[in-house]
Amino acid sequence: MHSIKTTLTGLINKLYAPDKFSKRHAEALQKEKMIFLEMLASAINHEIANPLSIARGQCEAFVLGWKEGLYKDKPKDELIGRSIRIMERVIQETDRVSDITKRLTDFVKSDRATKPQQIDVAREIDEALAFLNAEIKLSDIQIIKDISPDLPPIVADKKHIQQIFFNVIKNAVQALKDTRRIEIKGIREGAQLCFEVRDTGTGMKEEYMGKIFTPFFTTKEEGTGLGLFIVKQLTETNKGSVEIKSKAGEGTSFILRFPVSGE
Repeated sequence: MHSIKTTLTGLINKLYAPDKFSKRHAEALQKEKMIFLEMLASAINHEIANPLSIARGQCEAFVLGWKEGLYKDKPKDELIGRSIRIMERVIQETDRVSDITKRLTDFVKSDRATKPQQIDVAREIDEALAFLNAEIKLSDIQIIKDISPDLPPIVADKKHIQQIFFNVIKNAVQALKDTRRIEIKGIREGAQLCFEVRDTGTGMKEEYMGKIFTPFFTTKEEGTGLGLFIVKQLTETNKGSVEIKSKAGEGTSFILRFPVSGE
């Protein structure tokens, strides 16, 4: 766990490097970085605690049963079979932990240089959702995905695409009030892929629409105003575009477009 925390801290420092910003900008970037680190730490704790609890529970139940003499009259073959099933479950859960830590570590690895490659955007959206899984379940949020299954790849930086959708979906989660639903759609429009993330939150006032991607603009009490600014910068870095549609009381849609690979 310590090595993961060290990796997260060091690599997020690169992602939010403040060398091109003023002192005020650098302080806000540091705050945004810590918020991001806190969210990932929460995801690590929740996603790893579950499989470890299952593995411990399986072993603990067997050991307690043995100490209390529950198995003293059981045939040897039955005990061996029970032990093998427990070990198989423990192996399954520890493999799950290993997969989770690898995905989280890969998520925050970010070099200063962009590394374009062919990307399956639908898969990266699933990765972003996995990191927010604990918060989505805790808040009883319904996720509705309607992404065309045969979408072609785009050429982009994998970590950037994950970061873009992580921030957009996180923003949608924070906007929800009574009706707790987020819709994620993906289609092809000619030479572009179009993805829409729509929430059923309170929406935004018209006067906010032109400011939403401006650094340090936020309508949240605890926000830094940099999450959506970063979304815009990373989207444009990867030759995409982002727009927002919103109306007070009717929710908000973020629409992201990326060119299809080779077109």
